[in-house]
Amino acid sequence: MDAPRPLILIHIPKTAGTTLSHMLRMRFALRPANWFRHARTLGYYHLGYARPEHLEARLARIAALSPRQRGQVRFFAAHAGFGLRERLPDDLRATAAYITVLRDPVARVISTFRHLRSEGRLPRDLNLRNYIDQRKHFGLFKFDNAQTRYLAGDRGVATDDHAHRVTRDMLELAKQRLERDMWWFG
Repeated sequence: MDAPRPLILIHIPKTAGTTLSHMLRMRFALRPANWFRHARTLGYYHLGYARPEHLEARLARIAALSPRQRGQVRFFAAHAGFGLRERLPDDLRATAAYITVLRDPVARVISTFRHLRSEGRLPRDLNLRNYIDQRKHFGLFKFDNAQTRYLAGDRGVATDDHAHRVTRDMLELAKQRLERDMWWFG
């Protein structure tokens, strides 16, 4: 089966999405025909990756391309929820396909803790148990079914309502999207 164009990586933090993203970017960028259109090929990756304003800038830049140039877009990755494809211009939306990586939720929380501590965003003396006990202080979203929240998102926004837990409907929607809308997930 040939890969659709472009691939859209819904990058859920701490699930190995960075590794997959690097592998795919190298694959797409190292093709000789892509050397001179690197930014378009990779969906304007250099405009930023994680913050909402960067996502908006990237989507606007792609929308401003000519149809011929948009045909060169091969890969788009973002820390964003489901629904990015629906925000692309019609010609890309018709051929784009979602991919994502999932991870054991407990391992994901431990990895998040280690990552935040290594970046200095958590006190060095904070242990994992206290981190989990104080999860509301550090952002419930990092703990409370983040993978479900990303997959149940809308218009590229992960469902991040700290006041409410993930519902059974959100879980069912996330599962349906994995089965119905993902070209590949691992």
